[in-house]
Amino acid sequence: MYINTQTLQYPMSAQQVREAFQTVTFAPQDWPPAPFAEVVPVAMPDFDSLAQDCTEGQPEQVGGVWRQTWAVTDVAPEVAAERAAAAFEMSVPAEVTKRQAKTLMELTPNATHGNMWLAALAAAEAIADPVQRVVVRNYIADSQVYERARVHGLCSMLGMTTAQADQMMVAASKL
Repeated sequence: MYINTQTLQYPMSAQQVREAFQTVTFAPQDWPPAPFAEVVPVAMPDFDSLAQDCTEGQPEQVGGVWRQTWAVTDVAPEVAAERAAAAFEMSVPAEVTKRQAKTLMELTPNATHGNMWLAALAAAEAIADPVQRVVVRNYIADSQVYERARVHGLCSMLGMTTAQADQMMVAASKL
């Protein structure tokens, strides 16, 4: 990228610089022609993409060399919260294996039944509708994968929120 050092117009492509001198051919040592200068790229700094934005600033001349600059700014707390929620939402798997889910549930205490796996089985047995009871019990016992939407339904039977169910899905996916 290039900068017009008189007007400070930036960024400018090599094609835009050539268009300013349509009838002139430049030798490599004369490129870029005055008043244009090449802007040396600088790596984007590390920043917290949930709580900050990083935008390209106006190039600065240091020691006769034009260098790209970056500006890191904090975002509003509500924007950071929205970004964090979106990032978490993207991290929740669509499904986990039975091994992952059962392992996590057996390791998660439940005051009434000892662990969450036993609590889920007890909740399935407590369903009044016999058809629904068989469907849920077989889903828990025989499914090889557990889908997020169905896990939400099962967790609501255990008094859990969808956010808590999602946290369990994320944790299970790491086992």
